[in-house]
Amino acid sequence: MVENKRILFCNVGYLEYYDSTKDTKPIENGGAYPNKHKTGGEINNFHLYEDKNYYGFVEPGFKNDKQNMLHIENIDSGYKHNDEIPNVTVVFSAKSPIIKKTVIVGWYENATVFRRIKEHNGVIYNITTSSGNAVKIPENKRIFEVSRANSVEGFGFGISQLWYAREDNEKVRNFVSRVLDYIGGKRYVWTEQDDEEYFESGISKKAGVNVYARNLAARNACIDFNGYKCQICGFEARNVYGKDFEHLIHVHHIKPISEQGGKYPIDPKKDLIPVCPNCHMALHTKVNGLCLSPEELKNRYEKIKKESNRK
Repeated sequence: MVENKRILFCNVGYLEYYDSTKDTKPIENGGAYPNKHKTGGEINNFHLYEDKNYYGFVEPGFKNDKQNMLHIENIDSGYKHNDEIPNVTVVFSAKSPIIKKTVIVGWYENATVFRRIKEHNGVIYNITTSSGNAVKIPENKRIFEVSRANSVEGFGFGISQLWYAREDNEKVRNFVSRVLDYIGGKRYVWTEQDDEEYFESGISKKAGVNVYARNLAARNACIDFNGYKCQICGFEARNVYGKDFEHLIHVHHIKPISEQGGKYPIDPKKDLIPVCPNCHMALHTKVNGLCLSPEELKNRYEKIKKESNRK
């Protein structure tokens, strides 16, 4: 876990609004029940009720035709004998029919998670939070992918619709950290001099959210591999501006996409590099008609820094 943050990932069926007063399409990519009945408990996860609360539901599963309890002790072991646990960040995800990936669709902050299913005015729920603590991502902005246990990442949702993200390994910690930054409103800065912002594999941004999602995944992988420090000058925003800026960094395509001449696979370790805004500007500035490579710019930076130190 990150900073002892209580977090629970819940996989639900896919809807546009998660509000039965607004949704006109049936649930997609749900479990057996929603697939059969075209509805499910998550139908109102982001409907604000008259008492100014949200009542969310995630399917805990069945065993021998009996509905399972939600093991809240897996969120925090101190609640092994409790029926509910407060102050949990609950992240809802669903398999998007648009990009065919499991993506974050919204979240609750400061939520209470219940071991057993409850009911409010005929609505079943096992998670609740109050007004102002729920965020639903607009359909065209759902691009943050959540891993599956059978994926190359090797962690994430398995058979269960619940993932407690308690694996004690660096990959999971990095992922949870990125999710918490995303929820906290922090964003990696992806600027590629504007003209390459939503490009990947030589495809223009007209390709829309599908292209952006793949690009974001590649850039996130670059950050996970290199960290948040500029690979040219060593600048790290956290060290200068404080903790609120610790996860802000630009990501640069080492070879401009415009020079690739069509589709090509991006290797986050070889093709992308984290750089600060100043170095990014320098990398996009032509010197004698050509842009410097990261290695050339770094050599120039170190040379000028040594000369300055001698004075």
